[in-house]
Amino acid sequence: SDDQAGYVMTTGGAFDAGSPAWTLTGGATRVADQAPDPFPPSSDSGALYLPPGSSATSPCVTAPGIIGAVRLYAKSVGAATGQLRVEVIVHGTTYTAGTVTAGDGWVFTPLLTSDAPKYKGAVGYQVRLTPVGAGAAFDVDDVWIDPLMHR
Repeated sequence: SDDQAGYVMTTGGAFDAGSPAWTLTGGATRVADQAPDPFPPSSDSGALYLPPGSSATSPCVTAPGIIGAVRLYAKSVGAATGQLRVEVIVHGTTYTAGTVTAGDGWVFTPLLTSDAPKYKGAVGYQVRLTPVGAGAAFDVDDVWIDPLMHR
């Protein structure tokens, strides 16, 4: 989708070697996989594996006019009924952006918009990803955030 041109990659959101580290818990780890993103950094060569019970939180992304809207590539590598919860953290408060379901092939998620307030200045946002449901596990890649308050 070419509306991706208005997005910025979250810090470390391509999960390539040497990229800024996300905070990983519960066995989440970088893996050698790659979403079919037409806009990835040229060095992009990794993805993030989120096993059951894990979570991953991005480093801060700071941009002017940023809003809590996220898109990412995901594929299920666990239970078919599993979901991936996407949250946005701003000023220490967590806002749910939505949940994603995926099959065993990469999908580019719909735009997931949280109810985080719209700030006028540059604000630091983080994205947290958590598999939910028994046996839920996902690979994720190329986590984008929408920096545009007005289209």
